[in-house]
Amino acid sequence: MEVSITNQAYVFLSSVVGGLVVGFVFDIFRILRRVVKTANFITYLEDILFWILVTIIIFTLVFVTNNGELRWFEFLGVILGVIFYNLLLSAYIIGISVSVINVIKKIIVFIVKVLLFPFAIIYKIFRRPCAMLGRFIRKILKKLRRIFKNSVGEALGAFKNIRKVLKKV
Repeated sequence: MEVSITNQAYVFLSSVVGGLVVGFVFDIFRILRRVVKTANFITYLEDILFWILVTIIIFTLVFVTNNGELRWFEFLGVILGVIFYNLLLSAYIIGISVSVINVIKKIIVFIVKVLLFPFAIIYKIFRRPCAMLGRFIRKILKKLRRIFKNSVGEALGAFKNIRKVLKKV
């Protein structure tokens, strides 16, 4: 492997680009956390996934640009790339992405409301009659329960009397 200044500059600039990519991947996770509220367990899984992705990105970068030879300036390049990304692009990327996602969410909510509007009207029309019917059915069921409870009780009493007579015989 040749160790020329040109090659080292290429590896360093590639590391800076890798750092920019790592910063962008980090922002994707930050955007997801702002848009979708998740439990702490899911956040831990996201963090693990982030570090796995960063590891894959860095190792791929090292193998593609420098045949797997790790140099100190590659770490410096990645760190500088992340810093540049956070200082120059991160706020804009996050702001624009969150705004676009919120607009898309509002559009989807509007479409769902439009599609459910006929069902809401039907619900409002039939709500009171159905409630009245439900109360009427509950009253009937209570009366039937009392009747059957009394009937079953009388049948059990008769059965006990028959058992007593049979025991005496």
